[in-house]
Amino acid sequence: MVGSGSLIVVNDLLRGAGLEAYRLFSVAPVGLALLLSGIAYFFFFGSGILPKRSEQSPFVSDQEKLINALNLPNQIWLYKIPPDSSIIGKTTEQSGVWDHCNLHILGLSQGKELQYAPWRENSFQAGQELAILGCEESMLKFAARYGLIRQEQDYRFTALNDPEQAGFAEVIVPHRSELVGQTIRQYGFRKRYAVEPVILFSRGEEIRGDFSDHRIIPGDTFIVHGLWEHISGLKSEPNFVVTTSFDGQHKNQSKTGAAALSFLGAIILAMTGASIALSFFTGALAMILLRVITIEEAYRAIEWEVVFLLAGLWP
Repeated sequence: MVGSGSLIVVNDLLRGAGLEAYRLFSVAPVGLALLLSGIAYFFFFGSGILPKRSEQSPFVSDQEKLINALNLPNQIWLYKIPPDSSIIGKTTEQSGVWDHCNLHILGLSQGKELQYAPWRENSFQAGQELAILGCEESMLKFAARYGLIRQEQDYRFTALNDPEQAGFAEVIVPHRSELVGQTIRQYGFRKRYAVEPVILFSRGEEIRGDFSDHRIIPGDTFIVHGLWEHISGLKSEPNFVVTTSFDGQHKNQSKTGAAALSFLGAIILAMTGASIALSFFTGALAMILLRVITIEEAYRAIEWEVVFLLAGLWP
């Protein structure tokens, strides 16, 4: 399909030279032939060309490396607060979930409301469901202490178990950070960013559990857990340096229909005789107006090679 930037430029050059321009699907036969030949080539000869993965050294993701290196808990437990639980009315801090049990509440839901890394002053209520990170022994003690009811699954916390949507990240506090000299209690770390600090490395010491009142100095490093879209908020600020690589792109499937409609509209415009460049520009503009993508995402998708090619062709 004549939809790439370079082919659109060639099309305009042909039209400017008085030659017949490509139609929308003029290059489809060539593209299909290349596609089928490529599939056939790798089907018959791929086993001898592509590198083989060694069974002795299986692939280990960055998340698994971080979890193994720091012995991080990676089990998320789901529990519900019954009406007779003694945790009702207590705040997150008063429950002792950090200092006594070394557990971390990653999410809290009640009805349609969902909070990630709930604030320390949040009060527990009957009927709330909790997603808690920690080892099994500590979790069982905490659940027995407050009479919590184990839940097998909750679709609202699905993202926390999806490595493409959530995980651990290493966050360094630089010298210029406004967090320097403060504690995470004073700074309201969870309330600001909706991520859960799990470990703090400070002055060569590893601190787990409750480090709410530890005064932060430059170079301190947090290990946090949260949604990648929330951790992206840390990455975009000068107060933190996020060293863990991740995609961080939130997948909004609710915009699939709008994206498909914009693309289909662009194709229909091109097939009815409108300029291909104008048709796809209209489709891209529609995706921005319908908030399928942001202007920043559209800017990052620009093929700068085509821009410089156009500049070079300018008389």
